[in-house]
Parts: sequence; C-alpha cells; structure tokens
Amino acid sequence: IEVWCDGSYDPKTESGGAGVVIPGDAGSGRWLMQAHIPTAFRNGVRTESTNIDAEWLAVHLGLNALLRRWELWPSYWPSYFQTEYRGRPPPPRQVKVFSDLDTLVETCNRWLSGEPVKQPSSEYIWSTFEVLQKLSDEGIDVTFEGVKSHSGLALHDLADRLAREASVATEENLHGP
Repeated sequence: IEVWCDGSYDPKTESGGAGVVIPGDAGSGRWLMQAHIPTAFRNGVRTESTNIDAEWLAVHLGLNALLRRWELWPSYWPSYFQTEYRGRPPPPRQVKVFSDLDTLVETCNRWLSGEPVKQPSSEYIWSTFEVLQKLSDEGIDVTFEGVKSHSGLALHDLADRLAREASVATEENLHGP
C-alpha cells in the first residue's frame, strides 16, 4: 500500500496544512485526507506552524488511518491479497510512504532500522514513531521513499494540493463544502 504525503504553510493565514493520498484498490477505494494546523500558542507565545510540522502530521495521519483500519478489520488488505495467498501464509504486509521532506524520510528509515535518532523536537515526530512501532508490532513492513516536490507525480501533486487547501483554511471557510 502506498501513502503519499505532503505538508504546506501559508504565510497569510500563518497556518499549515497536511495532505495524504492512499490510492487503495477496487475493494478499498482511494483515501484522501487533509488537516489544518492553526497558529499555535506555546507557553503563552505565538508559534507559527511550519511546513515541516505539516509534513510530519501528514505521515502520521496516513499511517494512523491504516493502523486503525487494520485494528477494526483485521482481514483488511487489498482484495488480490486475500485470494492470491489463500491456504498459505502471505508475505509480510508492506506500506511505502512517499514524502518530499528528505530529513523526514532519512529519520524514519533510520528509526525503522534501529539506528539512534536525535531527540524529536515535535509532538508530530513522537506520534509518528509511536504509530510506526504499532505497525511494526502488527507485522507490517513500512519503508519511506523520498520524492522530488512538484515533479509531476500525480499522487504527490494531489497530496500537495490537499495540503495547500488545508493551510489556507480560516475560521470562515474551515467548515466549507
């Protein structure tokens, strides 16, 4: 299963947005997710969201959605997976996450290989590591691959569009159509 992620920041609204695309198959359909990250106040000080926070949140959203789907419906996997391996053990379930944030890809691949990583400075990074651990505990093999931003990859461009839309949300249009 592929998870395409992107984050965005809009200086006008001073907020971020996360976009996720999971292509799925005929049985599960395509999943599109987005999240708005408003300007935050930490310790009474106004702190802007960043595109880096948004990218980490996008990865967390996508992986957490898959984890929740497997927890609720343990038999879930693309339909071909059920029939192709009937009667014999299937190979490990695999998820490939695509992101254009090189440091995120490198950090997650290092963490997954057991190498030490720098103390995370963001709640989004910690929460992503927690979800990765849960997926690993479920026997799901997750890998990360870097992609070049704005390179014409349709699924990444769609995740980028979702992230940009979410970043420009305001109180007036946040709950729009």
